[in-house]
Amino acid sequence: MEINLVNYRGHDSYSFTGRSEGEHTRKKIGLDKLDINPNHVIVRIPGDTTSINPSFFLGLFYESIKKLELDRFKKKYEFSVDTDDKEMKTILMGNIAEAIQYASNFANKKSGISSFI
Repeated sequence: MEINLVNYRGHDSYSFTGRSEGEHTRKKIGLDKLDINPNHVIVRIPGDTTSINPSFFLGLFYESIKKLELDRFKKKYEFSVDTDDKEMKTILMGNIAEAIQYASNFANKKSGISSFI
């Protein structure tokens, strides 16, 4: 199963920003149903994307991480950046990894300095 995020960003936009936009995208995709579906999901990031803001990612996937917990979330959702530009792919995958960790910390009530203690 695949989700192509190209269909869920603003017109003429190359970034994904805003928690409310992420929440809106979550509803349009039907992630609540996908979370309970046993199928593996590949989330495709368009190759011309310049950034994925943590707030957008939280709006989109926070509830999934909270429900599934981090290990199950990572097994269920795979992220793929559709570009041959290795530097951009590294940056975007870093954006995603950072957002996943932030969401996990938030779900586990670890934030700020408490996440290091």
